[in-house]
Amino acid sequence: MVGQQIRQQRPHLGAGLVELCGGFGPVGTARVIAEVGDRVPVGAIGYGSESLAAISRFHLAFLAGQVQSELFVVLVPGADPERDRAVFDNGGGAAFTVVAVPDVEAAERVAAGARVGLVELFGGLGADAAARVHAAAGGAPVGSMVYGIESMDAASAFRSAAGQAA
Repeated sequence: MVGQQIRQQRPHLGAGLVELCGGFGPVGTARVIAEVGDRVPVGAIGYGSESLAAISRFHLAFLAGQVQSELFVVLVPGADPERDRAVFDNGGGAAFTVVAVPDVEAAERVAAGARVGLVELFGGLGADAAARVHAAAGGAPVGSMVYGIESMDAASAFRSAAGQAA
């Protein structure tokens, strides 16, 4: 369903890249890839071994109905993390926060000031950023974007086009 919506709306949205949150997992991501095809690279958040126990606890708490705060950090050139953010009340004192940052250093500062159950990185923040944000966030689980082999060619083409446009 999500992949079908992306495929149908892409010409109107101009989406050249799809980054899915960690909640999709491999099964959900595979469904989106199957629906979208190879026209749009599709990646999903993955977690390293240093985050697996903590993300498992987060997931079990979620399944038990315990809401926790989440932080999504998106790399956007020229962003101002104080201004370029959205905070949604999840109830029970928990929030879902999305913050645009201009660089890894800003991502570290944002994560250091957050009290969250998980952090997910989007927009090109990779493994180095995940390691740095993990340390800044006091060990909170941090996931970063992962692309499977089926999306590599399209992701590479997107990166080349984005670099030429900059």
